[in-house]
Formats: sequence, C-alpha cells, structure tokens
Amino acid sequence: MLTTIVLAVLAGAAPPSSEWAQWRGPNRDAAGTAKGAWASLPAPLARQWRVEVGSGQSSPVVAGRTAFLFAREDGNEVARAIDLETGRVRWRQGYAAPYEVYPGAASYGSGPRSTPVVQDGRLFTFGISGTLTAFDASSGAILWQKDFAGRFPASAPPFGTSMSPLMAGGLLIVHAGGHDGGALIAFDPATGSEKWALPGDGPSYSSPILASFSGQQQLVIQVHRKVLGVDPAAGRVLWSIPFVTPCDQNIVTPLPVGDRVILSSANQGTMAIEPRKDGAQWTARTAWHTTEVSMYMSSPVLVDGRVVGLSQKRKGQYFALDPATGAVQWTSAGGQGENAAFVVSGDSVLVLQGDGTLFTLTGSAATFAPSNHGRVAETATYAYPVPTEQGLLIKDENGLALYAPAATAKAAATARKGNPR
Repeated sequence: MLTTIVLAVLAGAAPPSSEWAQWRGPNRDAAGTAKGAWASLPAPLARQWRVEVGSGQSSPVVAGRTAFLFAREDGNEVARAIDLETGRVRWRQGYAAPYEVYPGAASYGSGPRSTPVVQDGRLFTFGISGTLTAFDASSGAILWQKDFAGRFPASAPPFGTSMSPLMAGGLLIVHAGGHDGGALIAFDPATGSEKWALPGDGPSYSSPILASFSGQQQLVIQVHRKVLGVDPAAGRVLWSIPFVTPCDQNIVTPLPVGDRVILSSANQGTMAIEPRKDGAQWTARTAWHTTEVSMYMSSPVLVDGRVVGLSQKRKGQYFALDPATGAVQWTSAGGQGENAAFVVSGDSVLVLQGDGTLFTLTGSAATFAPSNHGRVAETATYAYPVPTEQGLLIKDENGLALYAPAATAKAAATARKGNPR
C-alpha cells in the first residue's frame, strides 16, 4: 500500500526546464547549460544551504526553480521537491521499499542508484529493487506505480537497479528485470500503460542515451552482455554487438561523438563503434579500440574535442584521448579513486571525486593540471554535481547542498534577511 510520509505543498513547481532534468543533463552527455551564478566553476565557493535528504547515489534533477531528489530513509524510498533558492522542502513523498543489499555492494548502501527524470509536470523514479513511480511534480502525489514482481526471474540486478529512465518521443523508457532476463519497456508517462516491450536480456548498471545515425534516432544501451541500438518508437533492435565484462558489470553510459559512440567497461579497454545502415540493414563496426585506459564506474565527457574520463587502471587514473583515433593524449598519476563525476562547461570540465573533492580541468591542457581544488563534502559523493542558475548542487551521503560563488551567496543571504519567506 502506498503511504504518504509527509506532504506539505508550499508552492507549485515552476515550469519544467531542460537545464538538468535527467541523468547527465539535457543530452545525457554531462554538458551543462546553466547561466547566472554558475557559468564556469567559480572560486571560492560558499555553501548557501544544505538539507538532509536520505541515502543513495541518485543525482538531483532540476525543473525551473525546483530541485528534485530521490533517496532512502529507513525502509522507504522518498522523493523531494526543494526550492533552489532557499533549500526549503516544497513536498516530500514516499512509499515502503524494503531491500536487502547484495553483500558485494554493502559499502554502497541500500539507497537508490537510478537518477529520476522530470518532464511535463511529472517526476519519474526507478527504485533500487525496480519500482517505477510517477509523481506529480507540483504536489508530490503518486500518479501510478509499477513493481514488475513476478514478471521476470528477478526485478533488479544483484547490485540494485541503476539504469536511469529517459523520455523519448513522448514515451518513458526503462529497462526492467534482473540478470536472468528482463525487458526494455516504453510507457505512456501520463497513465503508465505499456506501449511496447523488448524482452530478452536483463539490464546492466548503465543508462541509455538517445543518438542519431544516418538520420535514424535510436537508443544506445549497454544491457547485460550486449550493446544495442534500438528504435525508440517501435522497440525494435536495429543493431547489436557482444559486450561481456567480468561479473557482468556494464556501468558506463555511452558517449556519442559525431557518427560514433564511445564505450568502455571494466577491464575491456575503451572503444568507438560506428553504427551504419546498408539498405534496410544496420550493422555496427569497431572504429578503434585501446587497452591503455579502461573505465569502470565513471562515465566520460567530450570537452574541447577530447574525451576526458577516469580509467580504473593504477587504482584510478584521469586521461584524455582523441575520439577520432583513440590515441591517449595524457594520463594523470594513479591512485585517484574508483569514481568521479564530470560536468562540461565551455572548454572546461568540472570534476567531483568520490571523496568530495571538487576541481576543474581545461580541455586543451597538454597534461593533467587540476585547478580550484577543494572539498565540498565530508562524506562520499557518488551523485553528479548539477549546475543551476543559483549555483552548484552537491549530493553527499545523506544531504543535498547548494554551493555558489562567495559573493553571490553573501548577497543572497542579505536579500533573504531583508525579505523573509
């Protein structure tokens, strides 16, 4: 039975914005578009507000002047709407979601890993055990819910559902199920009715993207042991290539670069594949493959014509490579950790490490040369930093905070004192 933990509507949500409404931003490639307080990384940063929101690696999303966050509190999965300017919680809504963590993932906790998507006045979340929920973005009311219990041998992969839903052509698309089978499914976002399903492979821990090749828009998704190109309107496989990794841990989000897609996974190196259409048939060829760098948990970005990412080699090593040839242009020293989140702004890239350290890299730099080094959290930071006009959202282990340039934060605090809400 669905239960309301708390529901306190303070104001209606602002009209949806394309600024950062889904996993890795407008185009799922971690390229930021925010203006105002955050156009490039300011220094120094000052924390403007912080609110306790529960545990999990789910990243915040933004529509207008509202941030949405999905997390775990005790035995419940909870969504919140938070005023970006003040940190005030507009509404808080949740449902019972008992979950037993797989021993191999115990250090990451039982909080949700999937990032929501917000569009057309609705917020869609995908819980760690595979519960798909539609919330009214202005009130928090639960509109519909699917749990897939009994439909597949398991409702989630062993390490928990991590795939982030996306909207394509007016359809809400998720990959449901577990290692032993599942389905890519498209839903009517208003009613939850199923529009198409592509049964077969179970989900991986990767999230799909939308890309266009030869004039054909398609989903590109790493599933359990393959990479697929799928027609998002009909749920039809256009092309498929094998992609098998140790312990079936496909995690990295594909990165489109021109007419190619950059792929990587644990101990598999990094490659570019090129989908091609010959008549009515699609194929995908490997354009290049390097074993010099190999990504595990962290997804890459394209900045100033280079692919920048974090390789798992040498216990974590930042790198830049040429997307045309795969030639590695520089690498950092090792020991950088297992995860980092990247956000592109112009010719720079913002990097948030898993230990709460924040810095920037210049896309054209000939070496690894971080600047604006500093800590923005005292606990683990696996979620993406999200740029907004008010500042930079940072999700730590149990809280969500907004960081802004020190001068901006001081002016905002003065304005709030003079005009209390």
